[in-house]
Amino acid sequence: MNTKQAIISRRSVRSFIKRNIPPDLIAEILDSASRAPSASNGRPWEFIIVKDQKVKDRIGYLGARSLYERKKGKLKQAKEKFAMIAEAPIYIVVACDTKKSPIFWVHDGSAATQNILLAGHSMGLGAVWLGAPVALPKHQNEITKMLNLPRHVKIASIVALGYPKKMPGPRVVSDTKDKVHFERW
Repeated sequence: MNTKQAIISRRSVRSFIKRNIPPDLIAEILDSASRAPSASNGRPWEFIIVKDQKVKDRIGYLGARSLYERKKGKLKQAKEKFAMIAEAPIYIVVACDTKKSPIFWVHDGSAATQNILLAGHSMGLGAVWLGAPVALPKHQNEITKMLNLPRHVKIASIVALGYPKKMPGPRVVSDTKDKVHFERW
């Protein structure tokens, strides 16, 4: 699969089969992540591999609470959604050292996250970028404590990764000409 094919065909996967990811694939994905661009080549990222089901369940619960608190949706549906995602064999937490990149750590972590998503997809894995668990500061603080992160290390993203139960169909994309502006809006 070439890069363009990976970009076009990658989809967020939220349901996974019970199958462990071989360590060499995880290492290859993390190598891809560490090759992301970063401001002044600061490479502030650190990767925490989470396999502990209780931790994944708690992160999922915090994601559900975040959706509920921010959107006032139905908590039961949000819990079910995140419980399904928590069946992924691993979560990769992309954390960034704000001492190495005090201004651009979010950008740097996002670039590394995109590389995780694309590398995993190119290897036949499914993934979803979980923003909800860290959308509210109180939840991010709880996850930071659970993972024993130093104060100067912030969570940029959490990626659930595994073998997909099913791949979602193709994404419908609007014509880019409606999104492109030259010189001014």
